[in-house]
Order: sequence, then C-alpha cells, then structure tokens
Amino acid sequence: MGLRFSLKNANAVGHLTQGSTITFFNQTFSSDHAFIPNLDFIEKLISYRSLVTTEKFSKQLDPEIEMLRAGWHRFRDEMHRIRDELYHLTPSGGLGPKPDFRNKFVLDYLQSVSLLLSRCKVKSLLLPGFQGSDTDHRLIREDFLNELVEIHPGDSALILQLEDFVAKSETSLLNVFPMFNSALTKLEQWPGITLWNKSDSLFIPIDSISEVFDIFNILKYESENYFDLLRAEFARKLNRKKYAYLFHLSDLHFGNKLANSRKLRVVKILEAKLNELDDCAVSIPIITAI
Repeated sequence: MGLRFSLKNANAVGHLTQGSTITFFNQTFSSDHAFIPNLDFIEKLISYRSLVTTEKFSKQLDPEIEMLRAGWHRFRDEMHRIRDELYHLTPSGGLGPKPDFRNKFVLDYLQSVSLLLSRCKVKSLLLPGFQGSDTDHRLIREDFLNELVEIHPGDSALILQLEDFVAKSETSLLNVFPMFNSALTKLEQWPGITLWNKSDSLFIPIDSISEVFDIFNILKYESENYFDLLRAEFARKLNRKKYAYLFHLSDLHFGNKLANSRKLRVVKILEAKLNELDDCAVSIPIITAI
C-alpha cells in the first residue's frame, strides 16, 4: 500500500502510522499551518487521491473508506467548530489553549483513519537526494510508487512517498516524529529509504533504483527477520561512511548549586541524542565558557 503526501503533512502522517490519534489531534490544532493541510490530507486519503493500492486490495478497503466518506462532512464540521471555539478563547487571535480531546466522534473517526495506515507491519519513507539525479526524480514519481505497490499491494508494507523534492533547510520539519531521526542524522547520504516498525528503525542509502526493488522484495519474502537481513545485505553501505557529531555545551557553571541541580537533565538530553546516532558515528563533546 502506498501513500503520497507533502512535507507539511510529514509529522501528521508519521503519527497516524503509529496509531497516535490524540497526538495527531493536538498537532492539528497547534496552528493554522497544521490545521488546513491535515484536513486536506484526510480528504485526499479517503477519496483515493493520495492512497495507492491495487484494484484487488482496494475492494477490501472499500467498506472502511466508504464509512469514512459517510462521516466526512460531520467530522470536518466538528473540527471547524472546535477550531472556532479555540479562537474565541484567545482575544488576541490565533490558536491558544489545547483543544478538548474528549470528542468521541472526532477521535473515533481519526482512529479509523489511523487504522488504515498503522495496520501495515512495516512502514517506509522514500527520500530523494538534493542533487536532482535520475534516481531522485524516480523516488517522487507516482508511477514509480505504483510499481512498488505491485510488490506490496496490501498491508505487508506501507510505502510513503513525498510529492516533491525536499530542501535541506526544510528537513527540520521532519524532526518532530521520532522514527524519522535515523534518516535525519544521515542527510549527506540521501537518497535513501527509512524503514520502521513498532520496535526498530533503519535508514538505507541507495545508489540505484534496482536497490529500492531489492529492499522491498526482501520485505515481501522475509516475514520476520527482515531488518537483520537488510542490515546484512546492505552492510557495506550502512558502514561506508563515518561521521563526527559535535555536541557543544556552554556555560555549565560547575560548582554552582543551581547548575548542579540541572546536571541530570543535561545528561538525559545527551543520552537521548546519542541513542539516535548509529554505531559508526563518532561523538565529540565541546565545552566552552565565557
């Protein structure tokens, strides 16, 4: 099953693939920049304008899609009503307080949308590079997504495809969704594919379209240990480059009582960042003081 989306929907799509309905709900009301694109995304999804599958599998999805279409107008109206209430609560304008997530109809609707995407055992995101090569162009073409969907027409894999190229300056938008981090730490190795399931994630740089087909064929024919097999198959690529990450810490004020009380928090932040890096990454701390 394939899904095309724009960069502005990246976090929304990511959370829905993990079944994080309330997170998606809260994020939708975080700003107008999220509200309108997220509603547009759902409308395109249930009208099959962004969801790509085979005719055979679409017949299995039709009952769920039809149910979502039947409730679409009520859902959209409820979302706008919640948005209007939030505006009334902020005299200065803009979306201020958090929305009330106890609207059962809205959450049930969003959960049904999420189930369409989260049902897939493994999720993947095609990431074009920044050079505009033939491979980069293929990775964002809808006909190429159709070819991959022929390998995974059903819920064996969800293949996410960006509708357009991504500039390096825009990649920070992806950073909110945790499963994209394995790709974000390797920007210089794009184009590539990032894959994840409930317990693991992996980014594989690619040099040719044939490697993309190799990856998705392994996912098709290896039902359990596909990540181990992918790591073995692409070991040379995964370890061909080593990067040094500089962690710049400043004004730590060693000996200061307040600074000592914050020490544990700093350690936890560093541990979280280090866990995002792969094994071949070199981490270099830099401490400065005025």
